[in-house]
Parts: sequence; C-alpha cells; structure tokens
Amino acid sequence: MWQGVTKSKLTQLQQPTARPFTAKEGIRLRGLTEQLSQPNFLHELLDITVMKALAFQKLPINAPVPKLLFCDIRQATNYQISGGKISLLSGSRVFHYASDRCLTGIEHMMFNGWGADVTYENVTEDHCGRILSESTGIPPKKRRGKTPQNDLALVDLSGNAQSLPDLSLFAVPLVFALQVPGLFKHDLDLATVASLFATSQGPSAVDLDPNMKQRALRAMQHHVQSCSEPKASSDDEVVLSDGSRD
Repeated sequence: MWQGVTKSKLTQLQQPTARPFTAKEGIRLRGLTEQLSQPNFLHELLDITVMKALAFQKLPINAPVPKLLFCDIRQATNYQISGGKISLLSGSRVFHYASDRCLTGIEHMMFNGWGADVTYENVTEDHCGRILSESTGIPPKKRRGKTPQNDLALVDLSGNAQSLPDLSLFAVPLVFALQVPGLFKHDLDLATVASLFATSQGPSAVDLDPNMKQRALRAMQHHVQSCSEPKASSDDEVVLSDGSRD
C-alpha cells in the first residue's frame, strides 16, 4: 500500500511531518483532482518528490523549489526519477512545480521533441477509419460514447511515443547507411527493399475484409498451417532411429 511506502520514504528523509510544497500558502495544484482527505496519495507524492530533489542537491527543506522539477502524478514514489526528471509513459500526467499546474497535451508532445511547427488539431478524428473507408468503400463504424478531448488525446499520444527513440536508434542510421555506395558488399537502395516484398502477381500483402469475424480468421489460419505441414505419402521412405529404412 502507498501508506507504507510513504512512511518509509519520510523516515528515510528524516522529515515525517514535513509538507514543503502542498502546505505553502497560495498553492492551487491546478489540473489535479481536489483531495478531500488527509493524508492522501497525491499530496504525499508531491511533497516527497520535492524533499528528494532538495536532498539530492544538498539544499535545506525550506529552500525554493527547483524551476525544472517535475513529477509524474500517476507513478508511485518508488518509480519517480531522481532529480525531478520525467520519462513519459502511456499513462503519464506531468505536474510542473514552478507553474503549480499539470502540463498540457502540447507540452507533453514538446517533451518528446515536437515543436510549434506541428499541427496538433484533429487528433481525435478517426483517420484510420476514413482511409479504410476510402479504400474499401465501406462506411466507417460510428464511435460509441463521447469524443475524447484533444488535450487528453495528445497526452496519450506523447506517452505512446516512448518506443520511438529506441526504434530510431537503428532505423535512422540504417536508412542513411543504405544510401552509401560501397559500404556493404552488395549495394541496396530503398526501392530494392520494397521490391523484396512483391511477387509476380503484385504486392505480397493479403487484403482482408476489415469486418471479417474472428472465427473466419482462425479457420483461415488453421487452413494455412495444415497446408504448410509436410505430408508423407505411401511411397516415401521412413528413416528409423537405428539408421535402417522402412
């Protein structure tokens, strides 16, 4: 439980009753849900993060809060990064102490390196459904419930991009390496890579009905597996374990 973790952290910091941030006059905690009980997870998390950051910089507990101090309010104390840094996850919600508020969706995107030159509108539109409808002629399915807010959609989008740096570590250098003649034994350009996935009848991708039921898809899968398994005929020789032939 968070109560036990909080008590342990406060004991380690030797400040069992300190509230260096949430107890300050004028603190509004904009963007956070109002807490009706004390103590609570949210306030304890914010205060412990401040105390850990001040202790990390060897500053007294009454020192001003660092300007670049952040806290992911959806992560427990043990999962906060030292120094008030942030690693965005798909469910992250970042609080900035100096601004006394949660960051907006656009600010979440800026954490990932996206700038002001990017258009952030219409993120909640069903672009995949529109493209699929244009290519198949089947009208897109109507979404149930309310359309999500654009700001919340940007927050989720920024967290889902956590794997992009790992992907780019090898994808981007590979793209440049393929364009350097003589680097590999056989030069290979991007057009050649695309041709590897084509057959004499056209692209090797299979076009399936997006509305096909799971039962039909499983039947197709079983059929393909049965076709790929080798079947021994009556004329085939069987090699026994002792090396003799049957």
